[in-house]
Amino acid sequence: MNRRYLGHRGATDVISFPLDEKNAVEGEVYVNLDKAREQAGKERVPEHEEILRLVVHGVLHLLGYDDGTVRLRLGMKRREDRCLRALGCGKGMKGLS
Repeated sequence: MNRRYLGHRGATDVISFPLDEKNAVEGEVYVNLDKAREQAGKERVPEHEEILRLVVHGVLHLLGYDDGTVRLRLGMKRREDRCLRALGCGKGMKGLS
């Protein structure tokens, strides 16, 4: 999907597609469960937490947030952490990968 729709090489952990460009909150979020499991092991977090982080990340993209630079990725991670804490999980920021 990453290559087909975005022209990026390799697998991605999450990808989102707005369904209506006028109302970008409507969309689809696809989580690569294999990548989520791999990242959860690497970051030493529960799989369900990593999957939830990826869903939140995809929804943030639907809301218009970008992570194309180091500065933007840092802001995205902060937003992810706030959302995860509001949902009752999350232990702070993961590294910028």
